[in-house]
Amino acid sequence: MILINCINDFVSVHMSAIEEKLVSNMFTGRPFGGTAILLRKSLGACSYRIVTNSPRVTAVRCQMKCREDLVICSV
Repeated sequence: MILINCINDFVSVHMSAIEEKLVSNMFTGRPFGGTAILLRKSLGACSYRIVTNSPRVTAVRCQMKCREDLVICSV
């Protein structure tokens, strides 16, 4: 991902709009698009990907100290 190479203080969590079928080695889905979230590396240790089972949604849960958890979604 070219964007990540330019931004060293961040990590990415992403979903592609294209899926590879393991049985037939064929790609399905849209050739463009997907979703992504950029997180500061300092939040990386307390952040967890939420499984959404959808290529249209990327979600991350950040466990904050002394605060309620933060859920970030990209749709």
